[in-house]
Amino acid sequence: MFSQSNLVRGRVVALGLFIAFAGDVSAQASTFDLSADFSYTSNPNGAWSFVYAGSPLSNVGAPLSNGNSGIPTIGSGGYYSSGNNLDQNTPDVIKSVVDGPSASGAQGTYTLGDFKKGDVIVHSPSDGLPVEIIWTAPSNGTISFTTDLWYAHTLTGGLVIQRTNVDSVSLGGTVLGSADVGYLSNTDRSSPWTVTKNSLSVTAGEQLIVSLQKAPGENYGTLNGVAISGTFNAAGGVPETSTWAMMLMGFAGAGLAAYRRNKTVRFPA
Repeated sequence: MFSQSNLVRGRVVALGLFIAFAGDVSAQASTFDLSADFSYTSNPNGAWSFVYAGSPLSNVGAPLSNGNSGIPTIGSGGYYSSGNNLDQNTPDVIKSVVDGPSASGAQGTYTLGDFKKGDVIVHSPSDGLPVEIIWTAPSNGTISFTTDLWYAHTLTGGLVIQRTNVDSVSLGGTVLGSADVGYLSNTDRSSPWTVTKNSLSVTAGEQLIVSLQKAPGENYGTLNGVAISGTFNAAGGVPETSTWAMMLMGFAGAGLAAYRRNKTVRFPA
């Protein structure tokens, strides 16, 4: 006879297997976030890299003290650029250590619409080449992500800077979207150009690229805020909803069968 203790033991084993499996597949899901993952010392940094003219940008420990309004945005970890002169060297990739209004200098004062503490701000190259913010897939799987880009070069009480970048988002060489991001469109942090994609397949080494390039006719590049975040599921990782449903039905069926066996009346031979 299927005893009560065997029934309980069977349920415990089934529950343990379910929890172990769920924990195993969940562990294969990971999140990525440009600001949270930002490294002041390494480029590439894990899956992230900042690339200009085919090469990773170098870390600059401290900018030249020349009164540029962007200097207060840079902390002790430095930033990434082609040189240390914010007036002349571009591109620049900075994780701001202050809110916009705390960044002021010869060009004027930034605003909260430009950026907040922790935002990544990127100055496009003035030579017309793009600067690329790249996330590289560590293995085969799927990604879901959102990118936000906005004009971060408004300034008040100083120079009137009216410029535009042409920004784009691509995955594996396929352009998913492009837009003008400047003083006339996507003009501040509250009104970014947004691209959201869900459950796109990727192969190991495939790249999600956000590219920033000065618009045709502009003499100089300009500053955009950049936010990128998402979830990566390695192949064989988290099951689809239908799979979870089938698993639950299977466990329920096993439990019911065990219950019925326990209720079976056995007569002596």
